[in-house]
Amino acid sequence: MLCKDYSWLNPRYKARAFVAQPRRRMDALSVLRDYTARKELGNVHRVGDEFRFGNDYRFPCSTETGYRSKLGFFYTLDSLVFFVKSSNLKHTEYMQQARALKLQIVTYTDKKPLLDYLEGKVSTSDAIELLPPVASSAASLDKLSPGDLAAADEAGALHPSKRPRSDQDQPVDACLLIELVRSLERPVRDRETILLCPNKSFEGILSTLGRRERIEQQSQQQSQQQSQNSQRREPPSSSTDKFVKVEPDLKSAAAPSMEKRPPPPPPSSQQTLARSSSKAKIEGPPIILVPNASQTLLNTFNAKEFLEDGVYVLADAKKSAAAKKPETLPIYRKIGREIPVKYEVRDRPSALSSKDWERVVAVFVLGKEWQFKDWPFKDHVEIFNKILGVYLRFEDDSMESVKVVMQWNVKIISLSKHKRHQDRTAVLEFWDKLDAFVRARRLPIVF
Repeated sequence: MLCKDYSWLNPRYKARAFVAQPRRRMDALSVLRDYTARKELGNVHRVGDEFRFGNDYRFPCSTETGYRSKLGFFYTLDSLVFFVKSSNLKHTEYMQQARALKLQIVTYTDKKPLLDYLEGKVSTSDAIELLPPVASSAASLDKLSPGDLAAADEAGALHPSKRPRSDQDQPVDACLLIELVRSLERPVRDRETILLCPNKSFEGILSTLGRRERIEQQSQQQSQQQSQNSQRREPPSSSTDKFVKVEPDLKSAAAPSMEKRPPPPPPSSQQTLARSSSKAKIEGPPIILVPNASQTLLNTFNAKEFLEDGVYVLADAKKSAAAKKPETLPIYRKIGREIPVKYEVRDRPSALSSKDWERVVAVFVLGKEWQFKDWPFKDHVEIFNKILGVYLRFEDDSMESVKVVMQWNVKIISLSKHKRHQDRTAVLEFWDKLDAFVRARRLPIVF
């Protein structure tokens, strides 16, 4: 025997069948997108201080939507409604009308992605952020008869307190949601891993800093040694004789004191080279040769600032400011020296005499064979055995220009095109290489 269900005859069941179910609460941006995608913007009207979307939703005009501008603020509902209704206008005309109505202006960079999202061409956007829904459903129960309303009221369908609670009715704590999201997150980078640079090494920087510290320590030691030498310096013999004649009784007491004096410290390397045999001593300041060309990093126009002050200036800039090109450029080395040492910078090797060639200690090469034409040497081996060769280049230049130079006994020094604070490091490297070169060959010249 079949059992039939007659529960539909129950008046409470009938009331539940006719009661309009409350619609899902939606945010203003989603509702506007829904109406725009369905091309029902004609049903969006402004009544007072709120927008009504047909008979379904109503929002205050100043409601902030979930779409964030690239400038950082959220667009309001009235600005987006005016924007989407004025999408057929030029952007300049739209800006003028929006400014006249004192509305937010959708920026030109936000125009296309925002319009694509509202028209339904894309499903989401990175500029959308979740906001708490503020919409209120406008669905009413006016179409129900009084009898149906009474039956629904009696059944408890119209009273939320009488309806069985569900999970959707439970309030959700925002802090719990944030903790849930964070528990699912996996950190990819932190403040320590962000500093890691793969395929890069900073050993060059560390070696440069260490070399600079050693140079400063050596200069401090030399200054201390010179101060000690000045304190321990013996008085002249004439003053000693005069002292003995005036006080003859102190002669015997002065003798042992003279014997107990420590021997003077050995002279510095610079004094040793200067006090070498008078026959081999080279008179005059050392000479540094630079290329006689305009397409070079260093010439007589900018050599003074680079070698003296450790600042690189483009040769073209100095050439335009200089009145005349100097034939002999005197510079004074102050880096690594307490007392400035004079050098000469020249660019015309043909004007050098045999005595001048003895004073040449370094040359900045251009990487061209014609630079060494008519030099008093037979080949490159002899040149760079007697003279320090230096090739100056920018660090981001290609290595094609260095292929010829790498075959010579030449020191390569790199400069940065934009980081001028690194120029002094390059100058320190040049003076270090020059000091080591002169000491190794025991050149009898003050450097």
